[in-house]
Amino acid sequence: MPALTFPGGIPTLVTTAYMCNCGVGRSYGGEIWGTWQVRPGWRLSPSYSYLNETRWKPSSPHTRYFWDDTLVELPHQGVLRSQHDLTRTLQFDLTARARSRDDALYHIPGVLLFDARLAWRPWRTGEFSLAVKNLTGREVMEGYPELSTVAIPIRRTFVLKWTQRF
Repeated sequence: MPALTFPGGIPTLVTTAYMCNCGVGRSYGGEIWGTWQVRPGWRLSPSYSYLNETRWKPSSPHTRYFWDDTLVELPHQGVLRSQHDLTRTLQFDLTARARSRDDALYHIPGVLLFDARLAWRPWRTGEFSLAVKNLTGREVMEGYPELSTVAIPIRRTFVLKWTQRF
């Protein structure tokens, strides 16, 4: 129960809060990836990852919990990246990402997204690039809300970047 006190004449609201990380769970998974040099100046890099998470309610009756006795599963994700060296100083990349859906808890749909990037290296240590994330412009959820935060959908995003290596 909150209490209003006046230490040193300053009003102070005092309350008791109980917090603990009393959840129980298990996760396992793996990832595999590789790079294939299709021809000089063109590389394909596929990858696949699997993650399985199981969470259970905390055993303490005094603990608030934010999930049910549910299997939390977004297990499959695949990526295929194609990197093209158009010239010695110009590179073009295309990336396709596919993710399975989560029907168990957060109902996040599966999705197929595409990204593109054009990079120019005027010298060995500098690079200027323009990337477009989520070329299709679909509004998709990349995560789920946690406690008091909201999940923000990912939209088409343009990234202009300068990289300087020393």
